[in-house]
Amino acid sequence: ARVHFICIYSVSFCCTSRKIGATKGNYHKITKELDLGLKDMDLLEQFNHVIWFGDLNYRVEIEFHKVLGIIDRKEYHILHKADQLMREIHDRRVFYQFQEGGLDFAPTYRMNKDDHGYSNKRNQPPSYTDRILWRSLPGSTDLVQTRA
Repeated sequence: ARVHFICIYSVSFCCTSRKIGATKGNYHKITKELDLGLKDMDLLEQFNHVIWFGDLNYRVEIEFHKVLGIIDRKEYHILHKADQLMREIHDRRVFYQFQEGGLDFAPTYRMNKDDHGYSNKRNQPPSYTDRILWRSLPGSTDLVQTRA
């Protein structure tokens, strides 16, 4: 049996959609300044599997009422194109080489507690703020399974 080393981050990033740089900065600060492992080696390369989960606070950049219509039509792929985190990953600014399970469901942020609608308290569109991302080193994925 092989030994696999796993690093798990549970985080809550900066929470303002207008400050995506601050949100991105949370990721870079943690990966560079966390006092863990070998000092002369990239922290993300020291573990077979690295998992980040929590309130990453990336938003969908579409106006609130338009997002509601997209959700009603279950056209989630449109939301993915406007998702800040997906764009940042695609442009290799954060979470480079990380994976995420499919977002084939309606956003979970900012749902009302007593019904199936969304709150517009802060003029923020419904978004996928709570996320789970992972990355495995080559040759380490034979034991990894994802299930919904």
